[in-house]
Amino acid sequence: MRPLRVLCVDDETMVRDYLSDLLGTDGCTVTTARSVSEAREAMHAAEYDLVTLDLAMPGPSGMAFLREIRKTNPDLPVVILTGYPSVESAQEAVELGATKYMTKPFAGDDLRRVVAEVARMRGLALDLEDAFVRTVGRRIRAIRRRQGWTLGQLGSKCGFSPSKLSMIERACTTVTLAGLFRIATALGVSVETLVATREDEETDPSDAP
Repeated sequence: MRPLRVLCVDDETMVRDYLSDLLGTDGCTVTTARSVSEAREAMHAAEYDLVTLDLAMPGPSGMAFLREIRKTNPDLPVVILTGYPSVESAQEAVELGATKYMTKPFAGDDLRRVVAEVARMRGLALDLEDAFVRTVGRRIRAIRRRQGWTLGQLGSKCGFSPSKLSMIERACTTVTLAGLFRIATALGVSVETLVATREDEETDPSDAP
């Protein structure tokens, strides 16, 4: 199953990098463009499952580009991300079939939910779910190793067996929210830290005994 292909169009480097990291962590293939002209070139070169689109950019506006998109691809999901919201632009975005109209700053999890819904519509949800499980496992392993704990030491604190923790870290099994809370408490971090979008992994591939 191929990953969800996303084109992120925004003139701000920080926003492009954030979106690339946020969605890339969830298993998406992300292409970024800093202008409508770059976005046009990207769409001529490849097909995308979703576009995130800033409105206020130098040159043609994001809304103008959305009108262009609708002439050739009326069903392509487009999420508007704007720092200058208005009733007028929101109404036009809805009329042009925008999937979502979001204002900056926006919550990353809100955008991830929209992307996950698009993935389900296109039959690609499994990739995103697997990527999330891998991210959580790698984050648990990284924090455990940074603290110098073995699987057994962590298990004694959270109530999971070393073999169960090893499977969680290797993404061979899922863990419930209650289980994540137990692991996070044992590690002395928040659940949000374990599901954070920025990965902080160790390079040593071997598990401690």
